[in-house]
Amino acid sequence: MASFMTDKKPQMPIRYKILIPSIPPQGEYVINREDMEEIAMKEKALREMRGNIITTSLYVEDALDTIIELALFSKEKRPVFRGFLYDKLAFGDKVEIIKDFLKNKIITLDNSDDTIRCIQEIVTIRNDFAHGNIFYEGKKPVLFTKGEKKTELNDGYFDKFNENTMKVLKILEKTIWDLRGENNTKTTGNQG
Repeated sequence: MASFMTDKKPQMPIRYKILIPSIPPQGEYVINREDMEEIAMKEKALREMRGNIITTSLYVEDALDTIIELALFSKEKRPVFRGFLYDKLAFGDKVEIIKDFLKNKIITLDNSDDTIRCIQEIVTIRNDFAHGNIFYEGKKPVLFTKGEKKTELNDGYFDKFNENTMKVLKILEKTIWDLRGENNTKTTGNQG
């Protein structure tokens, strides 16, 4: 049986429950050793994915912070944002600020509607993993949020998250360079 201990450092297990909707409450379901070992392996992988999703989302949030800082504050006043406002704004609040910046043409983002949609999906997935629970329907991991079944967790789910995140980070990085005036793809009016 797999252990939740690695290198003698305790790790929080992902809470799970075996859900078998087809078996009545008075029925019985026996989980064999192989099933439990498979679930334990999935659980370990899901702990890593949960951490990766939260960490990767922090990269997106940090890029939003940088865009807000560059758009609103002089270089001297940026520490005020990092020291005060940064801790007071939720991830979703920062997305709303970016949407207002786009609406008021303070910044531009490539494919802005799709980029905002992807950022909002990242925020939702991050929140689901930070606050949701992973249960099992048989041997299939399923994410539940607010007591409701959200989605089955499979490779496609994680691939889409990774694809969206990489696309968003590339676009946000370009916007940061544009705001800093350091984008090498920009042309100037002083060309010969």
